Amino acid sequence: MSCVIKCDETLGCIFVQWRGTFSRKEADAYSRDVAKLPGFHAGLNFFHDMRLADVKVSGAVVRDAAKVDSPPCRPGAIRKGAILVSSDVGFGMMRMLAAFRDRPGLDLDVFRDLEEAKAWLGLPEDIGDPFVEMNDDEAIPVDRTPPCQADEDVDS
Repeated sequence: MSCVIKCDETLGCIFVQWRGTFSRKEADAYSRDVAKLPGFHAGLNFFHDMRLADVKVSGAVVRDAAKVDSPPCRPGAIRKGAILVSSDVGFGMMRMLAAFRDRPGLDLDVFRDLEEAKAWLGLPEDIGDPFVEMNDDEAIPVDRTPPCQADEDVDS
C-alpha cells in the first residue's frame, strides 16, 4: 500500500490518494505523518481517493483501522472528510469505517461520485479531478520513511 498526499491550503483541503491493500498499518502511518506535512493545520478538510485501493478487506480490518487516531482538529471545529470509492464493496467497507470513526469534530462521509464529494466538501467545481496529477511515480510505499509524503517533497 502506498499513498500520495497533496496539501492545498488555498482550498483548505488535504487530498490523499490510496493504492494497494488497505490495512491498519497504512492507516497508522498516514495518521502519524499527515500532521507533519508543510502547510498542515488542524482546520483542513480531507478528501481520500480510494478508487485505486483494494478495500476488499474483512470487517475486523476496517474496525481495527477505525481505531487509528485522527490528525489534530481545532477545539470546537468541525472538519469534513470525504472518502471516494468506485465499487459497491468499497462503498460498504468505507461506510463501515465512517460509522466506526464517529468522533466529535469529524464529519465523515463516503461517495461514489467525484462531483458530489467535491460539492459536499465545498470545493470549487472548476478544479476537476484533484487526483489526476497524483501519478505512480509519486507514490510512497508505507514501509519507507516517511510512509506518506507531500507531493511537492517527492519531486525533490
